[in-house]
Amino acid sequence: MVKHTTRSGGLLPAGTGSWARRTARRTWTEAARSLVADEIAAEKATRAAVRQDRVTEFRARTPKAGEKRPWAARTTKSLKLPQHRSTTATLAVAYPFLAEGGLGADGIFIGRDSFSGASFCYDGLELYNRTPPLVSNTNMLLAGNIGWGKTNLAMAYATRSMAFGRRVHVPGDPKDDWVRLALAVGGQGVRLGKGLTTRLNPLDGGVKPAGMDDKTWQDVVKSRRQNLLIALVSTASPKIAPLDPLAVSAVEVALAAAARRQPDPELGHVAYHLAHVDTQDATDAGYSADLLAGTGQQVYAVLTSLVTGSLAGLFDGQSTVRFDPNAPMLAVGSAALGDDDLLQSLVMLCSSAWVSASARDVGGGHVIKIYDEAWRIIGTEAQLDRMNADLRLSRAFGESNMIIMHALSDPDKVGNVGSAAVQKARGLLSLCDTRVVLRQAPGELDRAVSDLGMTQAERDVVAGVGKGEALWKLPTRSFRVQTVLTPREKALFNTDARMTVDGEGR
Repeated sequence: MVKHTTRSGGLLPAGTGSWARRTARRTWTEAARSLVADEIAAEKATRAAVRQDRVTEFRARTPKAGEKRPWAARTTKSLKLPQHRSTTATLAVAYPFLAEGGLGADGIFIGRDSFSGASFCYDGLELYNRTPPLVSNTNMLLAGNIGWGKTNLAMAYATRSMAFGRRVHVPGDPKDDWVRLALAVGGQGVRLGKGLTTRLNPLDGGVKPAGMDDKTWQDVVKSRRQNLLIALVSTASPKIAPLDPLAVSAVEVALAAAARRQPDPELGHVAYHLAHVDTQDATDAGYSADLLAGTGQQVYAVLTSLVTGSLAGLFDGQSTVRFDPNAPMLAVGSAALGDDDLLQSLVMLCSSAWVSASARDVGGGHVIKIYDEAWRIIGTEAQLDRMNADLRLSRAFGESNMIIMHALSDPDKVGNVGSAAVQKARGLLSLCDTRVVLRQAPGELDRAVSDLGMTQAERDVVAGVGKGEALWKLPTRSFRVQTVLTPREKALFNTDARMTVDGEGR
């Protein structure tokens, strides 16, 4: 600001009296003050005009509620709150200090935190890549009683994950719910059943992953085919399981012979070579043809009964469908097979092998593999071994496995209490760092508490959750979350159409 002064004056004639001099100085001073006042008023007017221009420009580009940039205030008016003074002991229990901050916004939107009302987002892959990581693996266990929203939650997580570039594979869908969803989102849905034209060859070699040499790939395909054949025989005929070493050798020789004659051998081809052992093949393996043929008779009988009996029309020929690597979701449904547990288990073994052979590629991006109705899947030890291997090798193959079951006691159905199979099934829980628990059936809550190591507070949450609400339990944190679905998702995920008056979810 310019420094103003009123000390001004002029020349007076000689001999001017004192009264005249005082009058002259008074006049000069008043004139100087008037000039200064005019200059100050002009400066104030200029500043007011500049300020008004800025206000006009701000109002022209800013909503009435204020700017919405992260660094801007939400309103043009200052916040006025009454002052409050308190001790730190009292403030320590104030609501803002107790509200859970969630896992952050980097992830897939699931719903609302039931305590704070904030949005809850989850992404196992993002949590795994944090420093330090919040989870040691991206596998997930989802447990909840019938009708409390676990399938809706799984479908919401799966479909919303596709926006992040994830692919979803459902190798076994006993109710065809996932097949319907896969087709709705532009994916690939495969239905298996008696009378349908769809066939899958579980011995398909699949697509070799990029970067893997031919010799290593051939060994992988051979091992996968052999394990599947042994699992099928053991599941269909538990009395001859486990196969003795000589029977396993017979399967190896028959499989090698079938693979030499067919690029993609079928179950029937292997069965044929079990009954008609090539003399040279047996000799090269260190056995006589008659010995291998005699030892492989039981295996031959089981495979033949499968191809011509329970699996006839399903896995007795070359695949009539091919895996689409660009499909966002792949689901294999078997609802047409009914409630035959053994047949469903056999189909799950074969379809899992086909999906793994067709879709597993180390360089193919992250895959979410969903095992719905896991109580049926883990009902056989062979499929249990496959699931156990998938969970343990999930990081190597870039996969996240989701196991969906009704209760934590489902693993007990694998075998007798205390058996190795039951212990192995219960061990699946330790391979899932994320556990999502919805409402449990009466009598199951204590089991869930003991198996998952819940605190009393977490137990109370599970006991009081509503439909679609769940306890999300991570290794060091837990949340109570209400799943939020859009109207379109509610219609698309509806699994209770047949339980409603008009069949449309109302």
